Amino acid sequence: MCKLVIQIAARLGLGIDSVKNVIIWGNHSSTQYPDARHASIKKGGEDIKLTDALPDMGWIQDQFVSVSNLSLKQ
Repeated sequence: MCKLVIQIAARLGLGIDSVKNVIIWGNHSSTQYPDARHASIKKGGEDIKLTDALPDMGWIQDQFVSVSNLSLKQ
């Protein structure tokens, strides 16, 4: 399971099967970059864009990206 999906699911209190369309750009190197702009979650039987479901977009832009870049390199 992608560590990025696990991070998003944990942040929103959802199961990992509720998160989809998280993209990782780049190859297996330090140039990898996580992209959650196209991600969506399933909540209450409805697909919701992650950007609409997550009240703290600063988390995506700062903490998620930096932590994800570290975990992708491992």
